[in-house]
Amino acid sequence: MQLNFRVQPAVGDGPEHQGKPGECVTAYARFKAHWVWSRHPACWVLAADTLVFAADQALPKPKGREEAASMLRLLQDCGQHEVWTGLCLYSPDAECWLHADRAVVEFQPIPEQALEAYLGGVEWKDKAGAYALQGWAGRYARCVEGNPETVVGLAEEAVLALFQQAGLPPGAFLR
Repeated sequence: MQLNFRVQPAVGDGPEHQGKPGECVTAYARFKAHWVWSRHPACWVLAADTLVFAADQALPKPKGREEAASMLRLLQDCGQHEVWTGLCLYSPDAECWLHADRAVVEFQPIPEQALEAYLGGVEWKDKAGAYALQGWAGRYARCVEGNPETVVGLAEEAVLALFQQAGLPPGAFLR
């Protein structure tokens, strides 16, 4: 998909949300979209947020190395876990559309030496669940259900579904 856009990061994720995974990720995406839209109200704004859910708990971005190690050990011990990405689209008229996408990921055992080497780097920082499927974790994890792009953070088909929901013609934002 060739979209004409510019990147404008939001400041933070907004207030913490409890509840069902799809509701949490769309709430975070909505916060980010609204934050950017409030600064650029004449623009269409698309925002997304991804969270990992395992053993009935959300695994956000780890605050430090020990938390990252704990998360990764939990993910390999629990077998399969869910990754949810929430999307929010704001129009210049302040209309808002939401979409949540789910995928299931399975980790194989990670050798302790490999885990320690990974934790010595920086890839785990700023990643929900302390990993990125498209990076180091791709050696030990695979998407077993849903779209792998959901795990990466922004599935093209989810974006197109959101555009369609908003009534945008195909190619509305194409370069």
